[in-house]
Amino acid sequence: MFARKAAVAMLGLAMFVARDADATPRWVDRLLTLPGPVAGTIDLGGSFAHTYEDGPPPCNGGCNFYGSGVSVDGVLGIASRVDIGLHVGFRGFTDNLGINEGIITSADSYGRMYDQVAFYGAADNGIYGNSAVTNPELRVRGRILHLKHIFELGVEGRSIFPFADGTVYTQVVGVPMALHLGRHVRLDFGAYTHFTFFGQPRGALFTFEAPAAIWFQVHPKVFLGPMFSPRWYSQNVYPTGPGNVDISLGFGLGVSCNRWLDFKTQFYFPRITDDARYWGVGAGVGFYFD
Repeated sequence: MFARKAAVAMLGLAMFVARDADATPRWVDRLLTLPGPVAGTIDLGGSFAHTYEDGPPPCNGGCNFYGSGVSVDGVLGIASRVDIGLHVGFRGFTDNLGINEGIITSADSYGRMYDQVAFYGAADNGIYGNSAVTNPELRVRGRILHLKHIFELGVEGRSIFPFADGTVYTQVVGVPMALHLGRHVRLDFGAYTHFTFFGQPRGALFTFEAPAAIWFQVHPKVFLGPMFSPRWYSQNVYPTGPGNVDISLGFGLGVSCNRWLDFKTQFYFPRITDDARYWGVGAGVGFYFD
């Protein structure tokens, strides 16, 4: 009986990762924008996050907070060179202190698979809000150069609209790039600047970051790799550690299940410069259609 079950399980796994003529492109071969003339993705991610921060009594002096979140992203690709996307997040888990720890931990950010630009450090609540549902984010990305199927250059803009009370408008502009190194390696990198327009006396907050990720295609349907990003703020946004600098580190792993579905996971430290007070894990699925 055990041998029969094991054989069935092995057969199922083989079918799951077998090469499929109708499969989506290998992860390292995918471009900065979706293929045309019209294509789209819907990404759903769930996450669990931790942070250590000061809070209401009895947390004076610092407490561990644990929160959960959900990220929902939809992207529409037009003519293979322009993507238009919309994001919204949901934060949850309220403990006996009566506070939503998903908000404190910005838990939904960890459900946005491989999107390092989603992290805003301690400025997050003034951007995405202090409610269970985040402010929406509109993203437009264009691919302007594809050199010999090796190097890609794009431009990107993100607008986060201040629908929630106590939030302000944020604009992000960036230059995403990708370097395809053969059939098994891809380097994603870029540079982004965030403009958050707080009122007086705080004024405007400017953020610069340079995210990067190295992806390895270890199987036609399995990919993995480390993620890294330095981030600088024009103001001190943290009460401990370097107040205006982040260095984040993460690791992602994904499986292209079939033509329509990817499964993705990640573990992320958005601020390793502060004794790992902040960390989170996320897992999600991406649905593809054309």
